[in-house]
Amino acid sequence: MAKWIEHQSRGRRSTDNTANSEDVTTTSNNSTQTPCDLSPPGPNEEIIPQAHHQNPGHCVASFAAINQMRTNSQLCDVTLEVGGETLHAHKVVLASVSPYFYAMFNDAHSCKELLTRSHKYALQNFQQVVGTEEFLLLPYEDVKDLISNNLLNICSEEKVFHAVLNWIKHDLAERQIHIAELMSNVRLPLPADHGKAAGWHEAVCVCRGWRQSFAIHNECEVYNPRSNIWSTIAPMLWRRSRSGVTALHKTLYVVGGYDGVNDLATAECYNPSSNKWSYITPMGTKRSCLGICAFDGLIYVCGGYDGASCLSSTER
Repeated sequence: MAKWIEHQSRGRRSTDNTANSEDVTTTSNNSTQTPCDLSPPGPNEEIIPQAHHQNPGHCVASFAAINQMRTNSQLCDVTLEVGGETLHAHKVVLASVSPYFYAMFNDAHSCKELLTRSHKYALQNFQQVVGTEEFLLLPYEDVKDLISNNLLNICSEEKVFHAVLNWIKHDLAERQIHIAELMSNVRLPLPADHGKAAGWHEAVCVCRGWRQSFAIHNECEVYNPRSNIWSTIAPMLWRRSRSGVTALHKTLYVVGGYDGVNDLATAECYNPSSNKWSYITPMGTKRSCLGICAFDGLIYVCGGYDGASCLSSTER
């Protein structure tokens, strides 16, 4: 036992000698030892002194290195803009000294869950979502991902068709290049005949315009869902885009629109039996991008744009 005490004393003395170092402070760790640690060593066991080292300058040196990396924009994972000046920083440093940044960066970890929930909501409530301003402001990739999803909850594919058209027309100059790709994700054989005939005319004009620097055409096509074939029919009497299209008594009506120079008040109708177009009485007001519907034997047009302002008037 006396020999063991002597070894313990020598161990402490040897560690105390290192306390004279300028950068490292060494202290005995006996205060944290358990009764098991203090038991006499076995005959073949070597006594290993235990010590706790402290370096007061380590924290200062570490933060100096981190600050240098920030100055060199190395390993930075967040950018702050203050008064027109851009500052690169490290999230962990900001979060460690600021409860505000800690809360901000911690909340960011739940963004993936928010995105997943939002996407699921949009799929389940597509008809309500496409009627909002937020849908029209979505980037191309998000629109494509939404309309191509097999879980899209819709009562008719026409809703997708018109949603794509509205999204494109919201910024036609920038988005017309995406027409072909987006339309390829619309299940074209599925819409009802009247909806397809009324809607596709406008899409053809827009698509042709994209391929030829937005030249406006009067070509028309008809789709047969039984044979799954598109066929060319007689062209309209006047080239137009952004027109209103509806069907009434087995006749297709095209009203108003834009011919590349002026908004139009003219209107014409198509007879499928004779494959001919005929002019009908023009509207009292020039209108493009107008709303149109057939109801109780009459055709109603409302709103639109007359080349100078948006309209709120209605005609029939």
